[in-house]
Amino acid sequence: MFKKITYSFAILALLSAQACSTVFNGGSQSIVANSDSEGDESIAVEVSTPNGSYRSKLPTTIVTSPSSFTDTQISVTDKCYEETSMSVGKSVTPSFWVNLLWGLAFPVAMGIDYLDGHMWKMDQQVIVPLNKLDKCGKK
Repeated sequence: MFKKITYSFAILALLSAQACSTVFNGGSQSIVANSDSEGDESIAVEVSTPNGSYRSKLPTTIVTSPSSFTDTQISVTDKCYEETSMSVGKSVTPSFWVNLLWGLAFPVAMGIDYLDGHMWKMDQQVIVPLNKLDKCGKK
């Protein structure tokens, strides 16, 4: 009985290591965020990622790990612009579907990729919409 349990755990551990998206997409991803109008630079924003939050200025490069549970958000906090917020888009990475090749183990591999967030490929470029306030003068 103990041998069967040990073998079951060993097989489950081997199958778990086969999560394709985790193998091919593990690590962080970079996102370049720009404003939607030319000439608008050094605009204060707050970036919220699964790794934490920080202040920055547009244009900016965001380095983050993808997550299935927390979106990467960019919020405009500049005093001359209307406060707006947007989520960085993401899509399922093709390597996630390669898990289907693992036969009966594919639910475990897909579950791992979902739980660790590596099934997602985040947009590499985002445009942050801006609305300049009248008090600062419109362009």
